[in-house]
Amino acid sequence: RKALAEQHINGCIVIADPDGVPLYVERQVNATPNCLSAALGKAKSAAIFKTDTNVSYEGLVKGEVHNLAVPDLSSNPGGVPLFVGKTVVGSIAISTPDGSKDLAVVHAAANAL
Repeated sequence: RKALAEQHINGCIVIADPDGVPLYVERQVNATPNCLSAALGKAKSAAIFKTDTNVSYEGLVKGEVHNLAVPDLSSNPGGVPLFVGKTVVGSIAISTPDGSKDLAVVHAAANAL
């Protein structure tokens, strides 16, 4: 929440378990209508693929459109897996109208956890 407030933006926050199942969901007041769906997808993608969703976003920007056909793979920045050692213990995702802010906020949130 603090990182979103510092960016002067409202959005949705999802924390998921290692299978991408939501454990915590928050949709802030005045968040965009679709932010919750986007955050849920990012959290699931980050957990099950064990990678930052920005990686698939960057691939898409480079023309790797095959990513669009992969079920549950989000190509939107703002979802990161959470590790303890080399084990994924869950994920966190942020969704706002600005993907570049999502990226900054989700990394700040992951570091805080």
